[in-house]
Amino acid sequence: MQVYVPSDKEGVVKSMKGHDFERLSTYQESMILKNIGDKVVRAHDLTSFAAFVWLVGDEEDVMLDAKKARAEFKVEVEADEEEKKE
Repeated sequence: MQVYVPSDKEGVVKSMKGHDFERLSTYQESMILKNIGDKVVRAHDLTSFAAFVWLVGDEEDVMLDAKKARAEFKVEVEADEEEKKE
């Protein structure tokens, strides 16, 4: 299963927690698309997600890990200067 991990905020990434997806028992591979200092937009399509995780295993285990990946991935975002002025 490919899990899309969204960002629910818009601005500049200040910190990330829960991006150590290797902790998941069904972890296969992941890709972090945004790093600290990068501008992020609120996820609305495939190109705006903060991370992707690929999980392999029993369906029940994969579904549990997918929920964990989404729930535990936290991105702290600060509004960028242009947005603060608006």
